[in-house]
Amino acid sequence: AQFRCLSVGTWLRDYDTVLTVAEMLQGYPDIRFEIVSNADLKPRSPNVQIRSGLDDLELRREYQQSDVLFVPMLSATANCAILEAIACGLPVVSSALPSVRMYLPGDEGLLIPDRDPARYADAILALRDSPQRRLEMGRQARLRALELSWSKIAAQYEAIYVRLV
Repeated sequence: AQFRCLSVGTWLRDYDTVLTVAEMLQGYPDIRFEIVSNADLKPRSPNVQIRSGLDDLELRREYQQSDVLFVPMLSATANCAILEAIACGLPVVSSALPSVRMYLPGDEGLLIPDRDPARYADAILALRDSPQRRLEMGRQARLRALELSWSKIAAQYEAIYVRLV
C-alpha cells in the first residue's frame, strides 16, 4: 500500500524542504508526496506529484485518501490546510511555529523545529511504520477540529462581545 504525504497551499509553504524530504525518501517505493499548489514547483524525484486547480470535492478526497498532511512552513498565522486536514482526521507533520502549535497543541501532529529535512523524514518514516499511532493522531486531530468548529468559536466571540457591551 502507498503511504501518501499530502502538501496543500502556496502561501509561506516551505516547498524546498518538502522536495528535499521527498528526495531523501525516494528509496522507499511505498512513500508518495502529493502536492496541491499553484506555486511554480518542479519535482526533483519520481515520488512527487504536483497538481493544481482542484475543486472542493477533489481536494477533500485528497485529504481523505492521504496518510499525513506534510506542510513545513516558513511562517504562519491562520492555516486552512491544517484545519481542513484535521477536520478529515488526518495527522499533521509541520513546523514548530507558535501559530501551528495553537492549532495542534496535543498529539494531533508532529511539529519539527529548525526546518530540518532529516527530522521531517524521520517523522514521516515513524508515522509510516506505526499505523496505530497514525490512527490515534488522526482521532485526536478530528477532536481538535471539533473544538475549533465555528459553532464553538462563534459562541466564544459572542461571550467576549457580551462582556464588552
